Amino acid sequence: MSKIISVSGGISSGKSRFAEQKAISAGKKRVYLATSEITDDEMRLKVQKHIDSRYGIFDTIENFDKIDEIIKKIDYDVCMIDCITNMINNIMYHSGIDFEVCNSEIFESFSYDLKKYVSSIIHAMKKKDITFVIVTNEMGLAPISASRYTRRFVQLQGEINQMLFNDSDEVYFLIGGIGNKIK
Repeated sequence: MSKIISVSGGISSGKSRFAEQKAISAGKKRVYLATSEITDDEMRLKVQKHIDSRYGIFDTIENFDKIDEIIKKIDYDVCMIDCITNMINNIMYHSGIDFEVCNSEIFESFSYDLKKYVSSIIHAMKKKDITFVIVTNEMGLAPISASRYTRRFVQLQGEINQMLFNDSDEVYFLIGGIGNKIK
């Protein structure tokens, strides 16, 4: 039977470090499913820090749009997915849709497809007899953005977090590096 642990919090709240410790304590054979794409020097540095912190502790797979398929094929004790926020961002970016100006029908269709993808990830996780540790950002505590794109991104992030947390066995919220169990 699978176990799903979700770790959320704001940017630089210590989510990844906390999640890595959860993953390390959950099993010896671990894979790190990284969803980031390197788009500039700042992201390159951030990704390198993450790689350095897990060197020799995790195998790494980099992907954001076939996570469900990857989960079906992996053979590990623990799978850490870092992070759902980057996954959503990359899928939105690669969709070719201008979310700042597209109409509601286009956005709702995209949202439906994205939630269907997340449902297939959750379904794949539930069929595996391993522990999953998922990192995701909490975006709903920030001010409402003037940007329509950002408002739509935050809306999707919140809805997807609700889906993940509903199916999680444990949920942690981080503030300043301190994890608080909320489920």
